Amino acid sequence: MPAEDTRFHSRTGSDRLAPWGWRRTTVRVGLCLLTTLLVCGLIGVGATSDSGVVQVFSFILGVLGGAIAASVAIVLTRRVWPLFPTVLATWFCMAMVGLSSLWYLADHGTRITATVVSTSCQRAKGGGLACAARLRRPDGSLIGDTVAVDDRPDPGDHVDVVEDPAGVLAPRLGDLVDPAEIPVIRALLVVSIGLLVVLWGVIGVVGGRTRRTDSAVLARNRSR
Repeated sequence: MPAEDTRFHSRTGSDRLAPWGWRRTTVRVGLCLLTTLLVCGLIGVGATSDSGVVQVFSFILGVLGGAIAASVAIVLTRRVWPLFPTVLATWFCMAMVGLSSLWYLADHGTRITATVVSTSCQRAKGGGLACAARLRRPDGSLIGDTVAVDDRPDPGDHVDVVEDPAGVLAPRLGDLVDPAEIPVIRALLVVSIGLLVVLWGVIGVVGGRTRRTDSAVLARNRSR
């Protein structure tokens, strides 16, 4: 009787559940962490972009990014508990990257006194008004997109605005770009990154232990 061809059965159940070594665990967790940080950076910057389309697209990708990160964590650990911590930590990092745009504008932005051309307001959920204004630079050119304002300035009023020289980030009112708040923003950004590092480290340890336990159980069952 011819011997069975095992070329397509080389990866048995025990092979697939072979425990990870620390090197493999570090590589897997490191790739997940770096990918998460890269996505957080791109989405955080996109959410503060000068383009409204990019902002909406970044928001959608941010929701999906948190869900995908949580799914990967669940697969690695074979546990459900990483769902909410991973989603929340990923979204927190995205928000802090977006907030750190104020840090960039404070260091590299161009501060100008713009003239209000027109304003538009909408009723906010909290009952107040959410207003945006079209602004004109001192040289007469219009700032590309509307700028969110706290109240409803009249046409002809002057407001302090900080622009991104590269044109990537949306302009902000000068009152929002306060250099005194930059240390707080910097600290929150570091905390958000630290949370992701710790979380993915725990996920790697739990995932490695889970695979070792499952591999041992499978080996005992096969030996019976």
